Amino acid sequence: SPRGVLEASQTAQQLSDTYPYGIDACFTSILQRARLTAHECVWAYGDMPTDVQVGRFVSDYRLNERHYGALQGFVKADVEAGVYGHD
Repeated sequence: SPRGVLEASQTAQQLSDTYPYGIDACFTSILQRARLTAHECVWAYGDMPTDVQVGRFVSDYRLNERHYGALQGFVKADVEAGVYGHD
């Protein structure tokens, strides 16, 4: 959304103002909104010297958000033991 892009841009500017040393690597999920937010943060360092710019950008499905429905927030071991989720 336009609001999300604006928030990402503002966050990127704050990041580059607060931490002027650059980013060695950027890791993000493959979800489009996560990648766009990460790219905004990376672009904030675009005008800086080459040694401050991001050296590595990685998108990986294993960083995707997960939602477990009614079991969200419960301890996995408790769910596996049958404490939750079973009648």
